[in-house]
Amino acid sequence: MVPTMHIDKLTAFVAVADERSFSVAAEELDVPEEDLRAAVEEFERELGHRLFAQTTGTVRLTPEGAAALAPTRIALSALEAVTEAVSSIGLGREVVRLGVVVGAVVPSLPHVLAQFAREFPDVRLEITAASATALESRVADGSLDLAYVVHIGTSARFHFSFTDPLVVVGGPGGETISIVDLAERPVIAVDAAIGVREALERAASLAGARIDVIAHVATPELALELAGEHLGRAVVARTLAPAGSPRVLDADGAPMELRIGLIAHPEHRSTAAERLLEHLCDAVALVYGGALAN
Repeated sequence: MVPTMHIDKLTAFVAVADERSFSVAAEELDVPEEDLRAAVEEFERELGHRLFAQTTGTVRLTPEGAAALAPTRIALSALEAVTEAVSSIGLGREVVRLGVVVGAVVPSLPHVLAQFAREFPDVRLEITAASATALESRVADGSLDLAYVVHIGTSARFHFSFTDPLVVVGGPGGETISIVDLAERPVIAVDAAIGVREALERAASLAGARIDVIAHVATPELALELAGEHLGRAVVARTLAPAGSPRVLDADGAPMELRIGLIAHPEHRSTAAERLLEHLCDAVALVYGGALAN
């Protein structure tokens, strides 16, 4: 049986999958928990499979639920795009959709958006915050026009990007610190949305060491404050750290770096979206101009 593509059922399923909790998902969506459960159960009946396994205090995806999650996200994005496209025509307004990675500091963003609004007063600008991986997927499927992404590694398909080395604050002096030496003390990592912690743990494992991440925080400012209280060594981007902070080297002795920049859909970009992309590229270049990556 092909499930009815009702946006409420898809939204309920994705919310519970993301939060791993019916109660938290219901609170996030601002709906009664019983209504949320009913929507998920109806979706399960239509698919003919259980999507979640629930034990005391724990909700996890079944194998069928895990397989359904990515296609459901795509379907949900498509339905949302259709709804927004029709609504925007009814309002007589073009919509430009910008994604920003969670926790990122976008250079001069208020100024850029104000400049864009002056140039395109009839264009509605929508901004979405999500992980780098989620933003890349949404640009690829067309539900976002462009996104500002901070990414560890090289998998993101950047239109325009720069590199920013990871450095250590609160550790020994010197120009560099190896991943093995970094693993000798507790570490404060930033952040969930760009995969720094996972990259550090992977590099340490390849070097035969283990990173002790005692705090996984959302902002560089908090990481630096915790390091200042001697609670651990903060690993942050060099542009946000005190001058002279040592760069982190991976198991092969290469600097570990973030890539910062813009990704954009290769087609279907409007004049307004192209202009916003230009403004954002200029703003990012002012901060990272000495470290062009492509």
